[in-house]
Amino acid sequence: MTVLQLISEEGKPVSEVIGPIDTRYRSGEINTRVADAKSVMADVEKRYAAEGATIDHLDGVTIGFPDWWFNLRASNTEPLLRLNAEAETPELLATKTADWALRSAGVSSTTRVAVVAIVFLGVYVVMFVVRFLLLDRMFGRLAARESENRGGEVGP
Repeated sequence: MTVLQLISEEGKPVSEVIGPIDTRYRSGEINTRVADAKSVMADVEKRYAAEGATIDHLDGVTIGFPDWWFNLRASNTEPLLRLNAEAETPELLATKTADWALRSAGVSSTTRVAVVAIVFLGVYVVMFVVRFLLLDRMFGRLAARESENRGGEVGP
């Protein structure tokens, strides 16, 4: 009740109140059809434990690293594994979820490395283009405002 009261007193949307502590990027649920969910989860746990991950079994298996984590659990109604991941950056999230998708499709490690590198590069290109467009738009607005303030004159 105290949390709801504090949020109510702020007079802001919940997303704005938790914004300063909600800093990670999320994958959303990614479903993968598997024949033997328990076996796949055990293999995943073994692999990441060897890499020094923290492991938790509260709901399926949660694998944690300082800058990203994921939870993998079996569906109760379908032959699916459900993956949810979070990472500090969108690039890291993209590479980790791409790697998961390729692994679950049985793609070889060499091909996975190449594809993940392409995904990583693609995310950077998209982010660069978006930033460029936003900056261009922002400077275009500033120039238009400056021109209006000068009565339509162009130049210094």
